[in-house]
Amino acid sequence: MKNGSKERVAASRRSPYLEQPEIWVVPVVLAAVVLAGGGTPILARALVLLVNGVWILVRPPRETPSRWFELALLALFGMGLFSSFAPVSWLGHIAWRGDLAGYGVKLPATNATAPWLAAEAVAQFVAGVAWLYALWNIRLTHESRKLALWTLSVLVAVLSSGAALGNLFQKKYPLGLEAMNFSFFPNRNESALWYCLGGIVAFGLLIEGLHRRRPRFMLAGALLVPCLLALVMGRSRMSMALFAAGTVAVLLVRLGRKSGKYIMGVLVPLAVLGVTMLIFFGDNDTLRRLPGFSDASTSPEFRLKLWHDTLDLAKAQPVGVGLDQFEDVFPQYRREALTYQAVRHPDSDWVWLLGETGWVGLVAAMLAVGALAAVLVGKDARSSGPYRNLAALCIGLYLLNSLANVPSHRFGTWLLAPWLLAIAAPDQEKPANSIIPRFVWRLAGVVLVATGGVWLIGQAGWPLNSTLIEVRAQDKTDQAMAAKDGDAMLASTGEGAAVRPLMWWPYFQRARAELVYQDDPEAALNDFRIARFLEPVWAQVPYMEGMLWERTNHVQAVAAWREALTRQDDVPEGLWRTIWDHLHTWGPEGEDYACILSREAPLYRWEFLTKQVSPGRFPSEMADELALDPELVRYTVTQRRDLLVRWAEIDGPAAVAYLNNHPKVVTDSWQITMAAFVASGHRGDALKLARDHYPPLDVPMLSLYGPSDEESLLKRFKEDPTDLEVGVALLHSQLDAKDDAAALTTIEVLAQQHNPPPFVSWWHAELLARAGRMDEAWDAFQPYMEYQSQLAAKAQ
Repeated sequence: MKNGSKERVAASRRSPYLEQPEIWVVPVVLAAVVLAGGGTPILARALVLLVNGVWILVRPPRETPSRWFELALLALFGMGLFSSFAPVSWLGHIAWRGDLAGYGVKLPATNATAPWLAAEAVAQFVAGVAWLYALWNIRLTHESRKLALWTLSVLVAVLSSGAALGNLFQKKYPLGLEAMNFSFFPNRNESALWYCLGGIVAFGLLIEGLHRRRPRFMLAGALLVPCLLALVMGRSRMSMALFAAGTVAVLLVRLGRKSGKYIMGVLVPLAVLGVTMLIFFGDNDTLRRLPGFSDASTSPEFRLKLWHDTLDLAKAQPVGVGLDQFEDVFPQYRREALTYQAVRHPDSDWVWLLGETGWVGLVAAMLAVGALAAVLVGKDARSSGPYRNLAALCIGLYLLNSLANVPSHRFGTWLLAPWLLAIAAPDQEKPANSIIPRFVWRLAGVVLVATGGVWLIGQAGWPLNSTLIEVRAQDKTDQAMAAKDGDAMLASTGEGAAVRPLMWWPYFQRARAELVYQDDPEAALNDFRIARFLEPVWAQVPYMEGMLWERTNHVQAVAAWREALTRQDDVPEGLWRTIWDHLHTWGPEGEDYACILSREAPLYRWEFLTKQVSPGRFPSEMADELALDPELVRYTVTQRRDLLVRWAEIDGPAAVAYLNNHPKVVTDSWQITMAAFVASGHRGDALKLARDHYPPLDVPMLSLYGPSDEESLLKRFKEDPTDLEVGVALLHSQLDAKDDAAALTTIEVLAQQHNPPPFVSWWHAELLARAGRMDEAWDAFQPYMEYQSQLAAKAQ
């Protein structure tokens, strides 16, 4: 008995970290995945598959959150398989598939156009589910839940500190170079979700310490600061909003009616701290993305357009396009979400799920989440403690984030959710047994281990993963192009198209080889058409095609460039100027084509008419423009003014006559008339018109130390012509004496000084005009006109 008592005492004194190593092993695995680029690189994904495969081989799950959850999950899994591998002939006619068949493109017989990608997605889906089940089958105690949350909070604080320092020193994480700032993930929103949830956990622990008056819990406040700092510098408005909502929810959930007294004492100082960090450590981009600071380019309108286009996809293909097929298929349904950037996902886990698994998959996922919620708030959870509630709140915030972000499609964020779910899991009186046999779990484990092993082999130099195969095909294509080896280019592009037949680049590069190295323009034209069909939005695809056609066929080059001008580009005016640079070398033929192409958009037409068309051709082009648009309404005010100024410079009387008939086309039409006077050589009339509309400036009277008579001032100014005050006083004296000749000599010296006052330009022009030197007077008046234009711009 004595020995047994000693053993029980010793066991009771053992650290929970030894009793349940999962409470530190799982966070270490999570940290490793985050540091490995959020689980994005192939190596990281392979290791995740291996870990999960070994886990369920050794400890196949016995229990499930609920029978309804498991049924819904199996329905989702089944729908994912059906949408990916069902024969496309079962699903009716799909218009874009017929179009591609007309071009000679042979797609797989499955609904998924890239079944290899779909198979890899199935493996990753199984790995994610295996992780959820493995963690759900861990039985955590009250103490282990507390330690698990503390461990997670410390982990996130360390990661947040690293991110804050990286942003402070304007560095980027080596595996997150795609992000605009320091981020462990290629997408800053996923890193910010970690900071947000880690901050909420730290805040919950802090409130628990205040409520129970446990001073050591105040350490949670120190863990909260780096999370908040990284969150502010992370440029994710969604995560910042979730953090603000989460802090309020923590008080309401933990303290209920007593939460009011903490509002002033906790939330207000926290809000002040957050705003202070935002001001000092945030940037203009962060501020613009917040409500009240945003502009049109950062509004949620584009996300809504993405969802609308995805809804059109779901209507056309109600069973979905297959797992991991969205990026390839979405361009065929892209009508509103137009931008030069490729769309990899629709900025929502749920909308993404709808696009890939259809309506049945979406409903199944919603039922699974509903079943989980029923478990977390059901009768077994009525006596839930503060740590369960805190973890459950974080799961709710995660789900909210998934509405407008994609955390469930990245291992680095998804793996965190099941751990929070395991912490939030209630102690069920009658746990639900999984209906999935243990041998099925072990079979899944074997598949995961095999897949992870194959991917690791691929990393070692034998590409057996679709991403690695595509990268190798691109590299081989670049090498073949550098070697001018057309046959090798055809072979490498074939490898790329075999893996992802809806990617545009293999067909484009194949067309390049056929046109440049194989001298087969008909085959090249067909492949160019396929590339443009598969990428219908980005302007650079037809633009680059036109560059290749330019050497042999101007008609095809212009046709390609014409399509490019109807598409999206990051710098549209730069696109037009580049095309014009090529057309300009073609002589009169190029200008003829430019006249046609410029009509594709007002921006290009404005560029062409104001900067590029020859003066002799401008009047006829302007006449054509006015025949279509007499009031020039499709142009901006600035563009209208530029057009009329160019017209006035080339044919002043015609421009003035037009303005007399259309006085409301531009404001301050006198400026156009002034330009017409200058173009026709009547600078005196132009100067008179300008002086009538710009206010005159008086020469200020200055009080100087010493003699102030004109003779003394003249002597002092000759000794030091850079003394502005003496020069101005001398000028004032000479003007009072009506000595224009002397005043002109003085003001010419003043005008040569660096950045002279505006009145110098005005009086310089005035004195030159009095002397009859009108051309020089007009030139002298230019700085004053520029000064007035700057004032007008500031006023606007």
